[in-house]
Amino acid sequence: MGGGYKADTTPLLKALLHGAKFPSCSVNGVLLGFDGGDADGVHVVDAVPLFHTALPLAPHLEVALAMVDAYVKAQQGGLQIVGYYQADAAYGVTELGKTGKAIADRLHQQTKASCALLIDSKKLAAMVNEKEDLPFELVVRRPNGWQVAKVDKDGNGGLVCTGGSVRDLLLNYWNAQKHHKICDFDEHLDDITKDFLNPDLLA
Repeated sequence: MGGGYKADTTPLLKALLHGAKFPSCSVNGVLLGFDGGDADGVHVVDAVPLFHTALPLAPHLEVALAMVDAYVKAQQGGLQIVGYYQADAAYGVTELGKTGKAIADRLHQQTKASCALLIDSKKLAAMVNEKEDLPFELVVRRPNGWQVAKVDKDGNGGLVCTGGSVRDLLLNYWNAQKHHKICDFDEHLDDITKDFLNPDLLA
């Protein structure tokens, strides 16, 4: 896709805070944004945390996706589900796995330009300790399956972050205990007063 993939800091931070809240679990969620076609590409503007327990049974997933879909359709301006994110509980794992691929395929049926973001725990540790590199692998759908997007020598072809420093913002939100305040769909099932859309989390 000529326009590539770009993301605001909000969805990236929500995905990272989701993982930080449940460090011993695999977590996942969906990405919301706009598909501008070949010219403008996909712009990810928000993320919705879904699960942190054993990756989901089909009925729970379908209910969660239906609720998110109803939310985006109620918004104006063409907001839609444009991708999936996942962090594996095992250190250094950067593969979607069977369940992740099934969910990403499910979303790809709705939005052909959809992507997946994998949180790379090794890159995350490096980012927190010393450098700014985004701790995400961008995975895109190719004719032979989901593959990590190839980045050329000039850095083109990967995920582009729009906005401020993800590292600085993440450390600020960590110090403010924001990772304890984020809610996912698993928690919403236990207590419906917990809003898994997290509209005010980073306000």
